[in-house]
Amino acid sequence: MKKLFTLIAAAMMAVGANAQSEVDIPLSLDSWGWGWSCDNTMEGNILVGTLTGAYGAISTGWDDGADWSKYSKVCVDIESYDADWGKIYFSTSDGTYTPEQSFSAITSKKTVILNFEGEKATSVKQFAIQGKAAGNVIKVSRVYLVENVEYGEGQDIEFDEWGNITSDKFAGYSDGAKVEFTVEATGEATKEGQSVIGWGIGTIKSLDQSVTVGDLGLKQIGDNVYTFTVGELKEALLAPKNEYDMQGINWNVYNQGNATCKRKSVKIFEVKGYTGEGFQPTGIRAINAEKNVNAPIYNLSGQRVDAQYKGVVIQNGKKFLQK
Repeated sequence: MKKLFTLIAAAMMAVGANAQSEVDIPLSLDSWGWGWSCDNTMEGNILVGTLTGAYGAISTGWDDGADWSKYSKVCVDIESYDADWGKIYFSTSDGTYTPEQSFSAITSKKTVILNFEGEKATSVKQFAIQGKAAGNVIKVSRVYLVENVEYGEGQDIEFDEWGNITSDKFAGYSDGAKVEFTVEATGEATKEGQSVIGWGIGTIKSLDQSVTVGDLGLKQIGDNVYTFTVGELKEALLAPKNEYDMQGINWNVYNQGNATCKRKSVKIFEVKGYTGEGFQPTGIRAINAEKNVNAPIYNLSGQRVDAQYKGVVIQNGKKFLQK
């Protein structure tokens, strides 16, 4: 383990001047020997873990604790996984900090991202990629840390009573911009019930075209902050829409056991020093439908309006000036 820590430390020093550098945690049978109920093999550069018991894990660790305080996320490139539940997590030497991120079946390569508060990760004892049941196979091609990014002042984004935010509200922000969604929980936290958030609906009305961005559990009673980057939300923000839908995100919130959860705020923070063209949502696409005088009317921001609205509007796929 000390040899592995030395490799990571050297890599950290080599990229320290880069604003958002990535540092690999090497994959090998020797260094990933901290797991349980899991047999590891290598297929070329891919680490393959076959579970021999329920909730087994591929895992690595550091006897003296690894310092991850300068990092904000750990990413795992999973080539495939054949079960409906899994998670990545790490724990500090004193057991006071154990962030985690769940994932489900993966049939083609996907990066699972665990965001964390770097200042709390000064002594990481163990990092694990956990599966569900004996026989499940997890194939991992890369594990890496991403350095902290300095952000500017946060801006509030308002959502409607249903938790919708249209994609144009994110326009101009870089993929690296941070989005913080805060959920307020009251009552009693239990492990029963659904996740507190199942979120990331790509189209605001057509759930059959939705894209799930996250499925996160309740952390505590009080404020719970869930963090993503605009880049991580992009798949949902730009998900296909039907002829009358607006692109955007619906922030779904569910009660967790006996705790009552409600949306509180969404803030966005741009990366300090960012210059250049940021996120650009697509415009209203052409509507291939027969003319309908009762069809919904939208303004150029994709908001539904009525006949009293004055200005350029879209109805039946055609723009016209409504006076």
